[in-house]
Amino acid sequence: MSNYNNTDQRLHWLSQTIAKANRTYVAKKEDGSHTNLYYDDLDNRLIGRWINNGSEDFMLTLNLATLQFDWLDSKKQEVHSVAALGRVISDVESEVANILTTLGLKPTRFTESLHFQILDYPFASEPVEPIEQTDIDQWQTFRKLANELCALELGYLGKEDEVRIWPHHFDTGTYVEVRQKVGLGFGLAMQDSMAGAPYFYMSGYPLQGTI
Repeated sequence: MSNYNNTDQRLHWLSQTIAKANRTYVAKKEDGSHTNLYYDDLDNRLIGRWINNGSEDFMLTLNLATLQFDWLDSKKQEVHSVAALGRVISDVESEVANILTTLGLKPTRFTESLHFQILDYPFASEPVEPIEQTDIDQWQTFRKLANELCALELGYLGKEDEVRIWPHHFDTGTYVEVRQKVGLGFGLAMQDSMAGAPYFYMSGYPLQGTI
């Protein structure tokens, strides 16, 4: 499981670039959901949210096969790519920012720090290293399972919600208000102080009174 945890951490770190694009160009929501992502099993990508420049939609994604950041158009065709392997993340983000003007977007604020902090990973200042394909495959298996279980949970509850990855904690999860008194969170979390491995969680949030 140590390889999975390492892959989780490295993808968490890389996903912050997508979260910055979401933060800068997607309409703000109080719960921060405008910054979150999705694991797209069909295209083998971590994808952000659609960003509109006034006439066209674009999306920043991380290709898990190549570890390059791809800008996709509304047809999900690649229009710009930025390699990450062998480069420090600040240089990668600078190149991503340089592309923004060609997409009709103002680069202001893109490279600014996010409104939350993630763990200070020891590799954060080092050039991006490749991830073994077997480790990517294992990560994809867990996250695809999380997508499917979250969808089953929503179906069982008869609720509509997105299944998303939250860039702060990097959990794949959902949140719904099942009754007037309680909200329910469900998903797959990273390794943390509660467990030495990824784990599924279910948590209740009182809307009235206490649980």
